[in-house]
Amino acid sequence: LRHVRKVAQSKLNGGNSIQAINTWAVSIIRYAGGIIECTKQELDGRARKVLTMNGGLHPRNCVARLYVPRKYGGRGLVSVEDCINQARLSLERYVQSSHEELLKAVREEDTESQETATSFKVRRRAENTQEWKERPLHGQFLRETEDQSNEETWNWLKEGSLKRETEAIITAAQDQAI
Repeated sequence: LRHVRKVAQSKLNGGNSIQAINTWAVSIIRYAGGIIECTKQELDGRARKVLTMNGGLHPRNCVARLYVPRKYGGRGLVSVEDCINQARLSLERYVQSSHEELLKAVREEDTESQETATSFKVRRRAENTQEWKERPLHGQFLRETEDQSNEETWNWLKEGSLKRETEAIITAAQDQAI
């Protein structure tokens, strides 16, 4: 959270601040995820609170949109919970495919998960997008433009050249405009 706070207090624009949080703060959690005392949802909530206090997230913005990648119209933040689950699934897949003797013993004790880290990531993106679309007010823009929408639709958001405060307000206003 100290890293999130430092990035949120910096002068970075919207896209760069989200990328900095993903690279600098979430990557630390990826390795310590199994031993952190507080819940993963609590960490995500604290990070959103820090972003809101520093103008990087509008208080009434859709939370699901925050975790959708930028090329699909979201803000692109990596969820701590999703990050830890992806790391766990990748480790499970490594243990299942390993030929080392000690890991074979672990494999016999462990139950095999059918989901890979990639399929988990795709599933979570679809869930977040669907949750965003189902919101009566926030999802209205997405529902109205899904026939005309393509990858060029979100170029302004992918470039990340807007100020963090402007992006937070625009995305909240866009969710509520229609």
